[in-house]
Amino acid sequence: MALAFAVRAAVALSGDFLLHPDEVIQYLEPAHRAVFGNGIGYWEQFYGARPWLLPGFIAGLLTGFAAIGWDQPAWYIPAVKLAFCLISLGIPAGMYFFARRSFGEASARVALLAGAFWWELAGFAHKPMPSFVATALLLPLLALVVKGGAWHRRTLWLAALLAVLAAAIRAQYAPVALAMLGWLCLRLGGAPCKPAWARTHLLLAAALICLGVGLLDAAAWDAAPFHSYWANIRYNAALPDTEIGSNMPAISYLFWLLLATCGGVLLPLAASVASARRYALPIVLMLLTLAIHSFIPHKEYRFITLAIPCLLMVAADAVVRIARSRPLPAKAARAFFAVVSVAGILNFLPGQPLLHVGTYTSPFFKVRFLHGHDPVFDAYRHLSRDPSVQSVWQADQNYASTPGYYHLHRPIPFYDKNMEALFEGAAPESLASHIVSAGDIEDLKARFPAYQLDRTFGHLHVLVRRNNEAPIRRWRSHDPIFVGGATAEIMGQVLPDWPKPPARGGVEWVDEMEG
Repeated sequence: MALAFAVRAAVALSGDFLLHPDEVIQYLEPAHRAVFGNGIGYWEQFYGARPWLLPGFIAGLLTGFAAIGWDQPAWYIPAVKLAFCLISLGIPAGMYFFARRSFGEASARVALLAGAFWWELAGFAHKPMPSFVATALLLPLLALVVKGGAWHRRTLWLAALLAVLAAAIRAQYAPVALAMLGWLCLRLGGAPCKPAWARTHLLLAAALICLGVGLLDAAAWDAAPFHSYWANIRYNAALPDTEIGSNMPAISYLFWLLLATCGGVLLPLAASVASARRYALPIVLMLLTLAIHSFIPHKEYRFITLAIPCLLMVAADAVVRIARSRPLPAKAARAFFAVVSVAGILNFLPGQPLLHVGTYTSPFFKVRFLHGHDPVFDAYRHLSRDPSVQSVWQADQNYASTPGYYHLHRPIPFYDKNMEALFEGAAPESLASHIVSAGDIEDLKARFPAYQLDRTFGHLHVLVRRNNEAPIRRWRSHDPIFVGGATAEIMGQVLPDWPKPPARGGVEWVDEMEG
């Protein structure tokens, strides 16, 4: 487990990359906005259409870090990453205990190694994405489901807590969490305690925790309990088919699993066919995960994270069983696992970039675990430390593709390419002291004659005004929120009594008298 954390920390601290825009705009940025007062929000924050559990957890971390003086990106960014790395250890721990109770100690140790060092589990451990965090909660729950011996109240409460939190964080995993609780209720009939009492206590604990989640949601959005869940469901139900993202075939998930494992997924699938009863629980959960997401039009590989440890546990036991009669194929399988994991973490797998392309993923995104990171993060770290920065304009990307205020961490105006309309014909140098953009530097100088090159980071250039002592137009506050016209129309039907979104994102300038 210590080595598992070390590998995850090494990836987390080696650099930055964005897997999906939601990472910043739905989780990191709202937390930063709540704690430090600056950050751009989108329609989900305005209408309260996302649970506050993950952003609230991150906000709690940021508040604690600020209290001890870790209120700069150089401190709180790696600290938040490491916190999620710790949470992710629930995956290898859960894999070990489930495999030990289901298959034996030898299979459990192989499963532990697989959970600790499989490239996807190690590479994305620091990401604050719902499917990753929910998986880290469901694997310990899976281990509890097959627990033997007497059941105590605290264990039942722990099982209920894991199930409800996983479902609340990733609503699409709710059927999986419910199936686990159902399986546990069936097993409680054989526990050395009164079955009716144990089942009643488990269900009561789950109901009370679920009510707590609903009340927390109500407090976060000043609305009815479970407001964010109903708002999101109703929004997606009203969304036109043309706006639903990718409508890829269900077979896409099998294709992605084949790519991620270089075909290695065929071993646990074959083993599950040959020994269906032995592997029933992890395979049923894997199939349920695939089935749920196959019916959802929007498909991305990251959605089925839970299927990966389920398959790895089956593969671990299959390799141990093969080794008893055929040591050479078992050694080959272990070597194959090691090679694929190393190749994956080094981004050398054939077709690997196809795994990380989502419907709303910017072409600027580069998923690189240990090398070749997106230089935009270096550019923003430079801007966060430069005292001459009065305002930033990301001229070539929209905000969701940038590191955001979470990395910039300055109470200054921030513009992206879609906010150029706010210039209202004014010269850029009157609103932005620095410009960040990719492209040929000579072309950029010709486009922005009032600017000169400050620094270059990979393919990105940071330009600074030639006369940077001149004042710029300042914002009254640095927490604008933008709602698209189509979204505002749909949400106006879904929540007719909700306030109307602010014009221009609520951006207002400090006038000259106040300045």
